[in-house]
Amino acid sequence: MLSAIRLSDAKQVAAFDEKRGNESYHCPECKTDVVLKKCKLKVDHFAHKPPVTCAYGVGESEIHRRSKMEIYQALELRDEVTKLQLERGLETIRPDISFKLGKSHLAFEIQLSELTVEKIIQRTEQYAKKKITLLWLAQWSDKLLKKTYAPSSWEKWIHDAYYGRVYYWKGGLTVVPCHFGECYLWKTGSEWYSPEGEYQSVGSWYWKQSQRFVVPVLGPQMNLLDDFEDVTRPERKAGDFQIPTHKVWLDKHIWSWPEISKPDKWPENSSKAAMAVNGEIIQASDED
Repeated sequence: MLSAIRLSDAKQVAAFDEKRGNESYHCPECKTDVVLKKCKLKVDHFAHKPPVTCAYGVGESEIHRRSKMEIYQALELRDEVTKLQLERGLETIRPDISFKLGKSHLAFEIQLSELTVEKIIQRTEQYAKKKITLLWLAQWSDKLLKKTYAPSSWEKWIHDAYYGRVYYWKGGLTVVPCHFGECYLWKTGSEWYSPEGEYQSVGSWYWKQSQRFVVPVLGPQMNLLDDFEDVTRPERKAGDFQIPTHKVWLDKHIWSWPEISKPDKWPENSSKAAMAVNGEIIQASDED
């Protein structure tokens, strides 16, 4: 965890703002003692004293800590940001970063692990009940620069909830919006020749939109404060996903994402696997 309660004044403080000394700290969740860890190779943080029985902060990755720290420190430099806090306890939820901007109460959740869709919906509903504007952020990956990408279930949910884009955090207050374009896979039937030499076939040959792969369509880099606004997202059912009514922190730009149409021709070798990306048919090699 990056924050803890300083016992001398009962304030919740960030580990990277504290200095080694005689201060004592408590966990904001379980109220037991935690130790300040000042690190050279890792982000400064607090850790529970053993035995550890509290789940708060346990197993948090270094990437997650660093992401929270960088965004928090970038927000600290903006005069219009008030009531900024790391890991603010709000009864049933504890946002990674929360603050006030104008009349909006904002919460940023930085998602890195395999959070279930059920859990992300539950947390989104809890923020909605508190009238807090929410932004789910994903971590940038160079895999998004490839022709195809296999998003997780929670990325697909965010994509539908945020009107066809996911915001991938790159550093500071910089994010890149990404639209999941259509990727098509070639589905083959079976064909053979009978002992008499007659051609036989069963099934169909056709292009089908992939359920696993998408074509990442990247937008321009944007600033989390300057390019975003408070928007109410109405309840919606999108395929298997349920999107509850809630307030989202959405970019101000009007997007017209290109529709990637299904190919109108077969691959050169119809018996082999093939994929269609942006109109280009990628045929499996003989070695595949």
